[in-house]
Amino acid sequence: MSDQIKHECGIALIRLRKPLEYYHTRYGTTLYGLNKLHLLMEKQHNRGQDGAGVASIKLDVKPGMRYINRLRSNAQSPIEDIFKQIYRPIQAAGEQNPGRLEDAQWLKENLEFTGELFLGHLRYGTFGKNNIENLHPVMRSNNWMTRNLVLAGNFNMTNTADLIQRLVASRALGHQGDVVGGIVNTCRARVEIMRAQRSAGKNERRKRQDQSPLRVTIRQALPP
Repeated sequence: MSDQIKHECGIALIRLRKPLEYYHTRYGTTLYGLNKLHLLMEKQHNRGQDGAGVASIKLDVKPGMRYINRLRSNAQSPIEDIFKQIYRPIQAAGEQNPGRLEDAQWLKENLEFTGELFLGHLRYGTFGKNNIENLHPVMRSNNWMTRNLVLAGNFNMTNTADLIQRLVASRALGHQGDVVGGIVNTCRARVEIMRAQRSAGKNERRKRQDQSPLRVTIRQALPP
């Protein structure tokens, strides 16, 4: 799938395990996760020579609310460019009403990049053109919440032509030629098949155990 990688992209992941209000009480800010992601990406600044990207996921949102946000940049200073765009509406909301920056629930419901899961990627290009389409995180959207995909990695897909042919043959390729999404669909289908086979095997073993002579004898000996 990949040639030897001599230079690596940078990846940062933040998963907040407590309610957003906890971080305001403990650290004095409702933007703890976003600030930490910014710090982690700055520490890998040299990796993002060709661009950077950020994605945020909000958990347990109300139906109809947007819960995935993504922003990518291949500007001269991509990290600075991204976080300027992210912080600008947050700062504007604070200028209009300073109390809103302390209201974690209001921020989550009204502003982007105020969730519980953050993914950052810095691209050190080893293949392909230096454009927005080649920046991670890549994203595949679906009306079903559990079928959305946000992915960032450090790899070179050098056999895309062969992968496309295989995915077309297996009818797993998305309508937009989404190779990564097609691979994920194929893997998910295989996992479901394996789970079904494992479940069927367990049921068969349980059935044989229930029908074993010793167990039948013990069951018959027990009082009703």
